Amino acid sequence: MHTLAQPITIIWSKTLNTTAGRALYRKSSNIAEIELSSKVIDCQARLEATLAHELCHLLTWIVSVDFTHPHGKAFKKHAAVTKSRMGITVSVKHDYEIDYKYQWSCIEPECGKIFGRHSKSIDPSKVCCGACRGKLIQVKPKPRLHTTSLETPARSTDGLSKYKIFLRDNMDSVKASHPGLKYADLVKIIAAQYQASKQTSETLKLPDIAALSLS
Repeated sequence: MHTLAQPITIIWSKTLNTTAGRALYRKSSNIAEIELSSKVIDCQARLEATLAHELCHLLTWIVSVDFTHPHGKAFKKHAAVTKSRMGITVSVKHDYEIDYKYQWSCIEPECGKIFGRHSKSIDPSKVCCGACRGKLIQVKPKPRLHTTSLETPARSTDGLSKYKIFLRDNMDSVKASHPGLKYADLVKIIAAQYQASKQTSETLKLPDIAALSLS
């Protein structure tokens, strides 16, 4: 039986932005460590699954002495034991939807790609959507709109600002109508509604020639 020089150290990391966890083993000193992401792990289920996954890595290295196949037969063997004894399913890779503090959305209805960051590191005036080159707007947290008075928000005639206001005003109701739907899909629905409202508005502006009469 392999014995570590000291108990496994488990620490919370603020630098793991998209990776849920990471296992480290120093063979020379026989010391093991597990890092857990405080930005990705936000519930008990993710904590248990990530811990189990990283422990299987340590078992693969220390017990099975396999350093060349990260998710090979040895890893899967330890994952199966974990499943049978603890009831925790160990997957090869997580697909957690990360709750980013800041999010930007592409305004193009056919795209609607969401970009998430843990800090306000995207400037829509300097960058565009990497998928379609469309404009980006911040959707989380909702940006405060400048006001001309205490009651009346300033509304620019710029199309981007109008869409931003429409997105802000309709996100909560659309989210309530489509529980469980991913954020990107919610944005696509709102974008389609915005396009429809623009078409309706433009139609209403056209004069009804049949109703016109000369006096």
